[in-house]
Amino acid sequence: MVRLVPPLGLLLCIASSVAQTAPPPVAGATDAGIGKEQRLADWREDLAFLASELPARHKNAFFKCSKSDFEAAVAALERDLPALQDHQIVVRLMQLLALLGDFHTGIGAQALPAPPRALPIAFTLFADGPVIVAARDAQRDLIGCTLVQFGGTPIDEALRRAASVAGYENESTFKSIAPRQLVNGQIAHALGLAPAPDRATITVRDGKGGERPIERPMERTVELVALAPGEKLTVGGPERDRLPLYRQQRSTQNWFELLGDQRAVYFHYWTCADEREKRVADVGEDVLAAIDDNDVQRVIVDLRGNGGGNSALLMPFIQRLASRKNVNRPGGIIVLVGRGTFSSAHLNAVSLRTDLHAVLIGESTGQKPNAYGEVKTFALPHSKIEVRYSTKFWKTEDGDRPSMEPDVTIVPTSADFFAGRDPVLEAALAYEAK
Repeated sequence: MVRLVPPLGLLLCIASSVAQTAPPPVAGATDAGIGKEQRLADWREDLAFLASELPARHKNAFFKCSKSDFEAAVAALERDLPALQDHQIVVRLMQLLALLGDFHTGIGAQALPAPPRALPIAFTLFADGPVIVAARDAQRDLIGCTLVQFGGTPIDEALRRAASVAGYENESTFKSIAPRQLVNGQIAHALGLAPAPDRATITVRDGKGGERPIERPMERTVELVALAPGEKLTVGGPERDRLPLYRQQRSTQNWFELLGDQRAVYFHYWTCADEREKRVADVGEDVLAAIDDNDVQRVIVDLRGNGGGNSALLMPFIQRLASRKNVNRPGGIIVLVGRGTFSSAHLNAVSLRTDLHAVLIGESTGQKPNAYGEVKTFALPHSKIEVRYSTKFWKTEDGDRPSMEPDVTIVPTSADFFAGRDPVLEAALAYEAK
């Protein structure tokens, strides 16, 4: 299983090796309808603008990467521009910003030129390894298989290359982002892991998560062709009516459910933002009413998939929760955290733990306790690519831990996923205070 989070030096080596191993341009490189010389001049101006503006705007751009290393990477990209297609340039820009080591600072995959090239699988880094959880219907036999190689490269190395396009801060963020980046065909091609942006090859080991369990797992190599517009993936696991709560599709990301038999309320809080259907304050009021009107002894706040927003939106709920003595007791407030708990959601988890002595269950958070944030953006002049950058340093504790660790660690397995189990919620419901 992938566990290593490369230090900055290794990230620089990865960026350098990718530049050397990336495939050469192919016929049909995007020129956006302009002449080649003008296209090249536009990219050079965008790069120069980025190199000057980002350090000037960021709170502390070179807290991890030295200014000289950053400038050397800028110079290397400037030299390589004539040989690169547009999507390769965008990926190199992503790698350039990733060197800074601030996940809030960067360029998103949406900056890649259209059309998108999503490869027809999705996989997760479970406790038992990288396992495919979804595939196109014609290749649904891949569901449940373990990834062994991607583009002829061992999966551990392929994931490290994929993670080089984002300034991930810890192992949890690495586990969250690397699988998503790797199945982006344009990223995989730019990293030298695919022969073209719309196809790749993988080697898998047959597993027991698919529809046809294999008693003697065998390895095989499979060709992937990018999804067609509108084509959807088939997701493995149980039928919809047997899905665990966290996987159920609701009209909003923030909702709750009363678990009467367990005398608990489950609060699914997966965006620190007001939604069109309901504001955070309204959902919080409804949760508090459910606690007051029922024999509730435990409230479970699920932040596992919450990537942030505005941390202040949940504070009234947290403050008012303090007066509910039936749950504000040892073991009465439990927060589910994981690799997807980031930014403002991390701050909410800190508040719940510090102010209400909540118990944290799950995996380490994707956010460092002390980190840069408060994001602003600017656009590059010609490509109009949006660049995110941090304007504030958030300090919540002494030291420099890579993550906030839970009180009880639970890392789901692929067997949990395919059986429709949620061992993290199960642990929360079974928790007994010491």
